[in-house]
Amino acid sequence: MEKISVGAVRETPNLEQRVERLEKEAGHWRRMAMRLYGVSVALGAGLVFILALAAVKPAAVPDVIRAKKLEIVDDKGNTRAELAVDHDGTALMFYDLNGNALAQLEGYTDRSSLILSDEKDHGGAMLGSYEDGPNLVLFDGNGKSRATLEVVTDGPPLGPGLKFHDRADLHFIDEKGKVIWQAPPK
Repeated sequence: MEKISVGAVRETPNLEQRVERLEKEAGHWRRMAMRLYGVSVALGAGLVFILALAAVKPAAVPDVIRAKKLEIVDDKGNTRAELAVDHDGTALMFYDLNGNALAQLEGYTDRSSLILSDEKDHGGAMLGSYEDGPNLVLFDGNGKSRATLEVVTDGPPLGPGLKFHDRADLHFIDEKGKVIWQAPPK
């Protein structure tokens, strides 16, 4: 007589299953980043449109508005969007009702980046472009890097003003900051 097991044995996922799960999670963050990027572009375009409409009023309208910082507030006076300039660059920020930064678009002399998060601190994403190449970083709710994708520019120049992007590096990082998987392997 054959004995039938009542409980199923749970298998530990292998490396391929873990990588597949992490790739699905990275896809989720990438889609979230693209949605928030679209929202920030739309809000930025709306801001430009509103400023353009304000400029066409016939009564004593200045030709140029000059400021180092522009804040857009809600009906309660809470800052919901901000455009600011400092000595090194420009930043466009969007805030939730509690003043938490949801999206930030920065342009500086040595880098540009798009930083996305949510109001509940579930983590976020940063897409950046630096002098040594672009990168994507996914953060957990504690602000720690959990996955990174970088294009490393350590190859020879291809011509004036051009860089050779030699390889891409992918890292998955545990909650203690230790790299638990990377490609290419070191």
